[in-house]
Amino acid sequence: MTKFCLPFKVTLTIHPLSNLGAAEPQILARELLSMDTSHMTIRKTAKHFFLAITIMTFVIANAMVPASAASKSRNLSASNLVTISYPLMVTIPKSGCGKVPVKYKINKLPIDESAFFLVIEDDQDRLIGQASWFGTNYEGSVKAMPKSGTLNIKVCRDMWTDEEEETTFYPAYRGKYTLYLSAVGDMSAEAKASFKIS
Repeated sequence: MTKFCLPFKVTLTIHPLSNLGAAEPQILARELLSMDTSHMTIRKTAKHFFLAITIMTFVIANAMVPASAASKSRNLSASNLVTISYPLMVTIPKSGCGKVPVKYKINKLPIDESAFFLVIEDDQDRLIGQASWFGTNYEGSVKAMPKSGTLNIKVCRDMWTDEEEETTFYPAYRGKYTLYLSAVGDMSAEAKASFKIS
């Protein structure tokens, strides 16, 4: 009686052929071949499983990247009165209008009889867009606006007029623009920065 050890740690006892029937060696060979094929199938399945896990991990990791990482912004302060956060690049529709979102936070700017203004101008000093924040009792305002929030500055591809403010705005083309921050009241300060519109 002879013993062998196969690669997958299964020990078989093989009797001499003289003790086997005529068909038994063939049956035994088929069983060994079947076991080897099953072993290869398990290895392939394991490889596919680990590959699928790797791909899934990559997809989930990319999906969890914060939005802020894709859109860069920068802070700008008018002294210690007010701080804004503006995007370095803004994409607006090829026709019609879009917006430039600017986050703000009031710091030392007095709430009473104060305000700050955001103005966008092109390289020819033409007005492209503007927005404002008002405190209490500033030019007729009764209630102060929130001390933090977002001002969306309207910009358009074509010239347009704000009938209520009686102000005309020039077209916003692809290029670089200047953003002005002006805080006014008992305390005042100014600052400016540049960003791009595409």
